[in-house]
Amino acid sequence: MKLTVTSVVVFASVLTAKHVTGQQARTSIDCMDPGIEGQKTELKCRITGTVRSGIIWIAPRNKEAVICNYLQTICETSGEFRGHYTGVIDSPQQNTLVIESFDPKTDTGAWSCSDGSSGRRSLCVKIDPTFFPAMMGTSGTCVHAASTSMVVFWIVAILVATLQTTTSMSFT
Repeated sequence: MKLTVTSVVVFASVLTAKHVTGQQARTSIDCMDPGIEGQKTELKCRITGTVRSGIIWIAPRNKEAVICNYLQTICETSGEFRGHYTGVIDSPQQNTLVIESFDPKTDTGAWSCSDGSSGRRSLCVKIDPTFFPAMMGTSGTCVHAASTSMVVFWIVAILVATLQTTTSMSFT
């Protein structure tokens, strides 16, 4: 009996340890169409690689909205958002966050999804077209923000260009 219990514990430990080893999955997020007050809208999180920790959806104001487990079998909505957001696992390569009734006060802003809280976040901005009509394209898609590393890259590039211009002006 002790051998059976020990075998089960060792087997369970091996299964559990497997999902935390290796590199975390990469994600990319799509805010889809803009949110229209009172209507259902969606965001898509595309996943490349094997999910190690579980997909986490972060709502505007950096609030954890939905967590899907690493096995990609269930999603759970955080307490304050129950009934407002729903996580759906479409496939091992895609999760969807459903906003049941878009509220511009809480749902407009930067959204992200990542494999675990320490995974690299991908970002997009869900907009309210009544507030940002000039940002809307003809297709009605929302404005997408680059990943944090891309934003940092462009900021550094602009600063370097400014520094080069300032330096060359000093020598002339």
